[in-house]
Formats: sequence, structure tokens, C-alpha cells
Amino acid sequence: MLKKLSLLIIITIFISNTLYSKSNYNYKSAFYYSAGMMALYNHQFERSLNFLEKAYKEDPDSYYIAFKIAKIYYLVNELSKAIEYCEKALLIKPDFEKAHELLGDIFATTNNLNEAIKEYKYLLKKKPDSPFLILKLGIFLLKADKTEDAIKIFKKLLKYKKYKIMGYYYLGKCYAHIKLYNEALNYYKKCLDLKKDFVKAYYEIALIYELKGNFDESFKYYQKILKYEPENIFAREKIIRYYVTKNELKKALKELQETKKLFGDKPEIGIRIALIFLELKKYDEAIKELNKYRDYPKAQYYLIACYLKKGDFKEAINILHSIDPESGFLQDSYLMVINYLIDKNKANEALKYFKELSQYIHKKNLKYYNLGIYIYQKSKHYREGIEFLKEAIKKFPQKKEDFYFYIGIMYDKLGDFNNMVKYMKKVIEINPKNVDALNYLGYSYAIKKINLDKAEELVRKALELKPSSGAITDSLGWIYYQRGEYKLALKFLKKAYELNNSEPEIVYHLALAYLKVGNKEKAKKYLFEALEKAKKKDNDDLIQKINLKIKELK
Repeated sequence: MLKKLSLLIIITIFISNTLYSKSNYNYKSAFYYSAGMMALYNHQFERSLNFLEKAYKEDPDSYYIAFKIAKIYYLVNELSKAIEYCEKALLIKPDFEKAHELLGDIFATTNNLNEAIKEYKYLLKKKPDSPFLILKLGIFLLKADKTEDAIKIFKKLLKYKKYKIMGYYYLGKCYAHIKLYNEALNYYKKCLDLKKDFVKAYYEIALIYELKGNFDESFKYYQKILKYEPENIFAREKIIRYYVTKNELKKALKELQETKKLFGDKPEIGIRIALIFLELKKYDEAIKELNKYRDYPKAQYYLIACYLKKGDFKEAINILHSIDPESGFLQDSYLMVINYLIDKNKANEALKYFKELSQYIHKKNLKYYNLGIYIYQKSKHYREGIEFLKEAIKKFPQKKEDFYFYIGIMYDKLGDFNNMVKYMKKVIEINPKNVDALNYLGYSYAIKKINLDKAEELVRKALELKPSSGAITDSLGWIYYQRGEYKLALKFLKKAYELNNSEPEIVYHLALAYLKVGNKEKAKKYLFEALEKAKKKDNDDLIQKINLKIKELK
């Protein structure tokens, strides 16, 4: 260490002697310069700048000291100061190449590419056979989107044996930039003819095949990258994703386990391994892996998923209640539990956890209210649902059209016809083209066998807005049925069936219309069809009505 330091002192003194002529040797400046260089050697940039600026103050005609100060400012990323001192150096010595080169690099760093190009063009005029300068200029031209000029410059590199590979590589980048992918591939492959382990070329080729949608070919090149760089995480990640996309989960798992060996037992890798196990329905293996990272909210989230898949609801809830509310995973975990309960037709339990979730939502969002609408309807807690939606209107007054509609439905479910009508009218008042409200109100009048002229007006307006709707066509048919115009009703109910025969109520209405026109065979056929469809939808009320009609026919 002492030998290195002594050598540096000798070199520094020698350089400082060359900065001054014997007649005007500035001992003070030389001392500060030497001290500054010693500080720089020890990476004491602030101390180095302090001494060098003192040296420059003592000798403001020294372009070399100005350049050194600029270089250090560049190293510490004070680029405006670096430019200032470069310009000072060039005022003293306009043809000082190192200052022009540094200035070019600074301009490139600040994305002032035109100025960077200008500096390197100046340098190339002085040294037209410098492959390093040719390469740098080409890179700046490519970055500045001057691709044609960049191609011309990179082609000049091909005559220099040591730089030929970089010439081919950047020509590939130029053609890829202008989306001439075949030409780009040709140049990248020329790189590989010169150097089989040139990983950058493999990487660029793989990306081009991805852009072309040829993922199988892209995959081959990512594999080649791993041959030369087994620890290349980017290539390994691409290979894992490829296997997942192809649903070759066991191969993806093998790659992830290899990644774990290379990079250690990191939570992100372990959690991804667990997710593959989860996809493979190996829930115990997934749980075993996730339990290693049980303190991580992301792992807890997926543990809940695993336990729900296994049907172990109790353990899933234990983990749910242990998640840190500030983690960002608690809300998603609640939503997973709620959706699980809805799928299991346990709407009342889903409502319980929905209410728990509400205390953790600091800024209640629209998705939260939309989910609430669904849960309150499913659980048949209509009065609570109405209060919930009135709160939603305060939070989101711009969405009151939608919320009024659902309040109307909930009042209808409670048997409060007048309030249902009141809220449907409010929706139509806000938006006269709200198809759902027009149809709902019109059909409701038809069911009650009241205001049938108004009902027809509302439903026909809805049908104009949505002529392909089986539900609205059914409503119109039912209005005619309630009027006793059975042939006209049958016409629209047949059309409704053609448009949507999956809805049991539409099939049931068609059966009733056939019964009224005296076609008992078709009535019976559609009653049994409606019964099967009602059973699939667990529509108990409709099942009861259909069974009564079937008994009457017998």
C-alpha cells in the first residue's frame, strides 16, 4: 500500500511539473493539485474538489486542472458543474480532445444527444480512424433516432477486426429499431459466428423472436444464454414463463428449484414454487413451501388459497385474521374468502366477512360497493342493503343512477311496490335511456296487471334501445298476455325464446301462452323444459308455479 502511495505521489508531482513551464511554475497550484489527486485516489471526492478548485484559482490558465475538476463533478453526478469546467478548459485550449470527449459523454447522460453527436463528430474529424470514437458516435446517433446515419457509421466499424463484432451487434440493433427484424437477426447471427458465447446477441435474437410471436424459437435462445451464463436471472425467468404458458408446470417447477439453488432461499422464489404446486393441485406441498415464509403477507394470502382449495375453512380464517392490515394483502384475502363462500352458496357467511372487511378499507372504493350490492341481494338482507346503498350514494353521487336502480330492486324483493316504482322513476329521470330501469318498471306493472299502456310504452322504448334482448321481448309479450291478447303475446314470447331460451321464466311464459291458445302439447313440452332450467338455477318460487301448472294439465 505504501509503495503504491509513494508511486502515486511521484506520478502526481511529475504531472504537476508538466502542467507549468519552468518560467511560470506555480508551486501553490502544484501543491493543491497534488493534494487533490491524493484525495481522489482515496475516493474523497469533496476533499479532492476543494483542493483542485484552489489549484485552479491559483492558476486559472490551466486547462488540465479545469478538465480534472470537470471529470470529478461528472463522477459525482453534478453535471452542470462538469459542463461549466469543461467549457473553461476548452476556452483555454479549444482543441483539447479529452474535454470534448467528456463533454460529449455529459451531453449523452443528460439526453442532449444532438450536442453529444456534435462533440464526437468534431473528435472524429481529428481522428477519423479511431474505432472507439466511431462506436461512440454510432451509439449516440442510434439513441437520437438517427438510424440511417447510425447504420453508415457502424458499417465503418466492420473494417476494424477488434471492433467487427460490435459493428455487427449495433447494426442488428439499428435494424431491430426500425423493425427490419430479418436484417437484424442476420447481423446478430454474424456476431455469434465470431464469438459463440456472445450473450448479448443471444438476448437480442430471443427478444426479436418474441416480438414476432415465435416463442418456441425465442425459448431456444434463452436456453443458450443459460448455457454460458447459468446465473442469468432474466433468461431463467423467461424460460419459467414459457413453461407456465405451455402448461408444462413440472418443468417450470424444476427451473424454479434450480433458481432457488443458485440464488438462495428467497421468499419470492419459494412463493412461486408454491404457486406451481397450487396449480398442480399439490396443496400439501404448496402449504409446506409457503409455511417457510409464513411471516410474509403474500405467502399468507396464498396459504389461504391453499386451505380453501383443501376445504379447510377454519385454518384459512386463522391465517386471514393474522395478516397485517397495512400489508395490502388483507383486502384481497377477504375478497377471496367472500368469493369462496358465495360459490358455496353461503351468502350469510359471506356477508359476515364482508362486514369485517369494511373496517379495513380506509378509502372505500366503487368495487367494494359493487360487491356489497351482490352480497346483500344474495343473502336477502335487503333492508341493510338499502342503507348500504344510501351510504354509497353519499360517497359516489355520480353513480346514483346505478345505486337507485338496485335500491328499487331491493324494495321490490321486500314487497314494497311503491318504493320500487319511486326509485325506478328516479333512475329514468336521471337517464331516460336506462334500458334496465325501463324494462324493470314496465314488466313490474305487467306482473301487477296495472298501468298496462304505460308498461307497453316503457318496454317498447327499452326494446328500441336493445332490440336483441330476449328479456325485454319477453316483457312485451307478457304485457299482451296480461291484456288477454294471447296470439300477439305468443308472437313476442316465441321471439323471446329464440333470443334467449336459457332463462326458465321466458320458457314458462311461452308455455302459458301456448296453453291460452289451446295448444296443450306444446304447453306441456315447454313447462317441462322450464322446470328443468328452473331446477338448475335453484329458482324455488318458479319451480312451485310450474309444478302447479303441470298438475292442472293432468
